[in-house]
Amino acid sequence: MFKCLSIFAALVVLSTGSANAQQREATFQKIVVPGSSFDIVVATPKLGSPTVNYAKEIDPNVFYLGNGLVTAYTTELAKMLDLATLMRPAHMTIVGTPVVIYVVPKRTGSDATAMR
Repeated sequence: MFKCLSIFAALVVLSTGSANAQQREATFQKIVVPGSSFDIVVATPKLGSPTVNYAKEIDPNVFYLGNGLVTAYTTELAKMLDLATLMRPAHMTIVGTPVVIYVVPKRTGSDATAMR
């Protein structure tokens, strides 16, 4: 029992970041799922982006996605995700690289462009 409790405590300590955690800019990829009513949008760190503490910068357009990823809510991102979906990801994980996954309903018309 004590062994399980100590392992759990160690995992909690390791998984919590410090108060001045660093973030990286996110890039988004839209995966079109044929024959379904939804698409998948995956957020990962932008290649070559520096690790910066964005908490000191007050900007209403900067959104903290979780797992150390941040993004600005631009028109390109608004075509893939609405604001409510951006605030509620379907899944977040860190396996070597932080990943945030969103499930979005399919859009019809001019908004149905796939980002690859």
